[in-house]
Formats: sequence, C-alpha cells, structure tokens
Amino acid sequence: LNSHPALFVAAPEDFLEFIRARQQGKIKKLLFFLNPLNPHLKSLWTIIKASKNHNSPLDIRYWSTVPFRLGNQVVKYSVIPCSHYKTTQAINPGENQLRAAMKAHLQHEPACFHFAVQKQTDLQTMPIEDASAIWDEDASPFMPVATIKIENQDFDNPETLAIGERCSFNPWQCLAAHEPLGRMNQVRQMVYAKAAELRNKE
Repeated sequence: LNSHPALFVAAPEDFLEFIRARQQGKIKKLLFFLNPLNPHLKSLWTIIKASKNHNSPLDIRYWSTVPFRLGNQVVKYSVIPCSHYKTTQAINPGENQLRAAMKAHLQHEPACFHFAVQKQTDLQTMPIEDASAIWDEDASPFMPVATIKIENQDFDNPETLAIGERCSFNPWQCLAAHEPLGRMNQVRQMVYAKAAELRNKE
C-alpha cells in the first residue's frame, strides 16, 4: 500500500529509467522529469502532490495504487483510517518519530482502518497497465468490506525489531483469485523476492 492513490510512473520501463537517472545524480534526475524529448511532467506533479510529512502512519489513508484480481473482477484496494484518536503533533521528533507516534496511538486506543474495494467499471479510464492512473472514485466509489483493528503490542524492543527486519513481503503471496495484475506487479514479484533474498544474507 502507498499513501498516494497512484504511482508516479506508468510502466516498469519508466521506473527503471528514473532509478538509473537517480543513480547518476541530481542533474540526471531532474532531466528525467524535464527532458524535452521525453518529459515526465505528470510524474513530477505526482511526486510533488505525494510528498507530505505525516505525524503518524496510523492516521493516513493508503491505496494499492495497482490493480488486483478479485474473483472475476478487477479491483483496487484502499485502507481508510477510522480511529477516534489522532496524532496532532510530532512525538519525539527525530529518526524514530513515526515509531513513537504509533506506540503512543496504540497505548491510547487500538488503531482502526476500513478495508475498501474499488471495482473497475471502465476499461479506458481505469486501466490495468497504467500504474500512474487514478481511478475515479465518483465513477466507482471504494466500498468498505472489512475493518482492521490493531491492538496495543510491544513492538519497540530489540527482539521484535530484529524480527521485523528479517520479514519479507510479496504481493504475490496470495490466492490465485486475488493475484496482482499488470506488468508493474509482475516486476514487483521478481524484485521483492530478490530484495528479500539480499536482506536475509546480510
């Protein structure tokens, strides 16, 4: 899940081009967005809109950004906060600020999120292959189908943090009826697996 409803690039090739430009420094990175022959102005605007500083990960909405199968339907997912408690200011500003905010939230009350599904209702305006496309919520609203409740727990200790560092995630760890769709998800399957392999070697 991502804190913005779409990715900043449409396809795997665009993402690879951005990564290579970023590795070559700030000038090349800027040229990726402003290259007259192949500009990525929409990508730049998406990054600007998505660049927000949040007080807590438990207070914000998240999106799958890319589509998934749900039986015979194509859908996107969103997780919408429903807690009464909100973090109104930064707690312990610094490297572990967000961790401190989560800890304070859970000590006050459990975190609550509605898990919602958005159906693909138009093949043209709700494409599978363009990961930068935001599906119109007026045309197809997100429908809550479940509630996620996160209880207070001791996660801020060396043992639990070490376990977290060893954990791996891949959106392809799912039932066939829920498989990720599109080429961007196909790339994620390989990249996430390789990243998990490298992390576990460290």
